[in-house]
Order: sequence, then C-alpha cells, then structure tokens
Amino acid sequence: MLFIGIAIFSVTLLLVVLAFPWRLLRMAATNAKRPDGTLSRARARIEVRKGAGFLGEVVLVPLLATTLLVGACFGVDRYLIPLPLLRDVVSLFDPRFSVWDEAMETGRFGDVGLTYGEWARSRGYSQNVGHTLRRFLKNNWLALVLLAVAATVAVYWFVIRYYLATLEAFYRELQVRSERYRRLDIRRMLESESEESGFLSD
Repeated sequence: MLFIGIAIFSVTLLLVVLAFPWRLLRMAATNAKRPDGTLSRARARIEVRKGAGFLGEVVLVPLLATTLLVGACFGVDRYLIPLPLLRDVVSLFDPRFSVWDEAMETGRFGDVGLTYGEWARSRGYSQNVGHTLRRFLKNNWLALVLLAVAATVAVYWFVIRYYLATLEAFYRELQVRSERYRRLDIRRMLESESEESGFLSD
C-alpha cells in the first residue's frame, strides 16, 4: 500500500510540476521590486508569505489525490479482494473468458478461487458470503473495471479543478498587488516631483 501511495503521489506531483505556470513566480518576483529595479523588503516579505501559502496549496493537490485513491485501494484490499491476488488475476487475463477462467483455476497461481476463499475466511466472512463475493467479482469484472476507471477520473477531475482554482486565485491576487504597487509608486513619484518643484520655487 505504501508503494501505491508513493507511486500515485509521484505521478500527481510530476503532473503538477509539468503543468505549473512558472510565470506566476516571476510575476511575484517583479512585484517585490520598485520601478527602479531595487528590492523592496516590505513587498518581498508579502510576496514570500503569499507565495509560500500558494505553494503549500499546490503541494496539497498530489496529497489530496493520493489520499483519495489510496483510501479506495485500501477499501478494496480490506473488504473486496486483496490487491496482490487482484494483480495475479489481472496478469492471467485473456480476452477469451473461458481461457481466463481456466487459467484462474489451473494457472501458475493455482486455484485463485480457493485462495480467495481462504482470504475471505481470514476476514471473518462466512462461506456463503465469500462465495457470493467471488461470483460477483467474476461475473461483473468489466463493470467494476469501468467503475474504477471512472472513479479515478473523477478524483483527478476534482483535483485538477481544485488546482486550477488555486492558480486562478493566486493570479488574481498577484494582479491586485501589482496594481496597488503601481498606484503607490505613481503617487510617491508625483509627491516627490511636487516636493522638488516646491523646493526649486523657494
């Protein structure tokens, strides 16, 4: 389960890094500077604080995907079918169901049905419940695969929507701060010019 979590987190983090608009960080760096190019410590502190919060939310994206998908895998492994056995069954797959069915009974892993029955008993399921679960998995495997794919897509759709909303909110905040800094710089420049003209007139 740990390996699955690491794999999901790594894949999601890679997707986030590849899709990350690095220009947002360049905009934040630009916001931290005055019009003459010198660094404003006050603005830099604001941008660093806001940027750290933003990056924390970005890192939350792969953590969120990992938590949801690992939780689903844990539920399957604990209550439906152990993941190692599921891996073995999938490795025996043949598009001809009769061939696949025979391989699950006499293939290199032995009788998968017996193995599943032993697992079901170890989980406290009665023989009838274990048999019913096995028949359910066997007869509805395609629907369950499609359901798993749909659930995975739904998780990533939710995570991507959250990610895009986070990027959009940070971009709007950058623009607001940039405009505020621009107006502040213009006002200071006008005040400075006014003071200089007043000094010269004296």
